[in-house]
Amino acid sequence: AEYELEGRLETIAGRPLLLWHGETDDVVPAADSQRLAAELRRQGADGRLTSLIESGVKHRITPLALSATADFFRREL
Repeated sequence: AEYELEGRLETIAGRPLLLWHGETDDVVPAADSQRLAAELRRQGADGRLTSLIESGVKHRITPLALSATADFFRREL
């Protein structure tokens, strides 16, 4: 089942949020993360958003993703 967050963006606006996605993810479409990031930006609710779409990566965690996640936690926690 598809979950739509757009109607509830106020619940995450202003909070630290890391969106990382493999561009060629064959399990969860990268477009889902891109759509969420775009909507947060459109509403001006992206002040604490970190978004990384990793080119050529499928549904797996890469060294770049781990590094970005560690940097995000150091910065936001």
